Amino acid sequence: MGTEAAPRPQITKFLWEYVKAKGLQDPSNKQFVLADETLRKLTGEERFKAFSFSKLIKDHVLGYAD
Repeated sequence: MGTEAAPRPQITKFLWEYVKAKGLQDPSNKQFVLADETLRKLTGEERFKAFSFSKLIKDHVLGYAD
């Protein structure tokens, strides 16, 4: 992302920009993301609902309350 720290909403925004730039939305259902190698490393998922970003990245975000 080019920064050492960012709030969770900014991280989610960056992830959406990444998904759109790489064309990773599932063409048959735009609610899902088809993860490339980079996103698989981050989320551990092959395909996931885009609105699950916060849940999937919580282990990588400091101060995230469950």
